[in-house]
Amino acid sequence: MYLRIMALFLVAGALALAVAGCSTASGSTKVSGPYIMQTERVDQVVEGNRGYLKGTPPPPEDLTGRKRPLIAVDIDLPPTNKEANVPETHLVKTEAAPAPQPYTAPQPYVAPAARPAEEDIK
Repeated sequence: MYLRIMALFLVAGALALAVAGCSTASGSTKVSGPYIMQTERVDQVVEGNRGYLKGTPPPPEDLTGRKRPLIAVDIDLPPTNKEANVPETHLVKTEAAPAPQPYTAPQPYVAPAARPAEEDIK
């Protein structure tokens, strides 16, 4: 029981620090309060035989217009370097590297024919 209460306070403290940090980190960072947003229920698409093994299933009921409520929080972050008109670095042009030569397989080494030593000939 004590561990659960401690975990709850830890999570609540971390959440409070995160929201406070987002709102005071920069002058242009803004956090809106939580609000409820209604979204379409895309998980309600009915296809196939809907579990019927024999016969034809009855027509599906109309599920259009059903909405799912979501709790949303908008966080506006400060502009990045690109958005803040910071000059970009420019690349320096260099000479192009020479084109690579096509690969040629190495030729096998052919040793010269062995000649008998002069002393062996005598």
